[in-house]
Amino acid sequence: MDSNSPPPAIEPYPTAEGKSPVAAVLLEIFPGLVQVFGLGNIYAGNVKGGLLLMISYWVACLVNLVLVMFGIGLFSWPLTWLTFMILSPLSALSKLKEEEAPGDSESPSRGVDQPG
Repeated sequence: MDSNSPPPAIEPYPTAEGKSPVAAVLLEIFPGLVQVFGLGNIYAGNVKGGLLLMISYWVACLVNLVLVMFGIGLFSWPLTWLTFMILSPLSALSKLKEEEAPGDSESPSRGVDQPG
């Protein structure tokens, strides 16, 4: 290594390169069974989104806990859980797809005749 060569670039957040969509979905589904959401989003590189999912779910649980006293929470709590079980894996997948999309723009445009 030359003394004149620049140091390697350090990225502040991990990128989605080499990350498995299956792992991201499983990291949302299995912890979601015990009411922990956001881990798949954090794995996918969406740290803020993952933390937002965690915090918002627990806030919704507190609201539903109060609603249980009125009987409404018996219906709204399972619906809240089901909503998070569906939306959090989709959010992790969309983050991975979003990270892959800019790499596709480097390829030449399709359908346009290039002089050759």
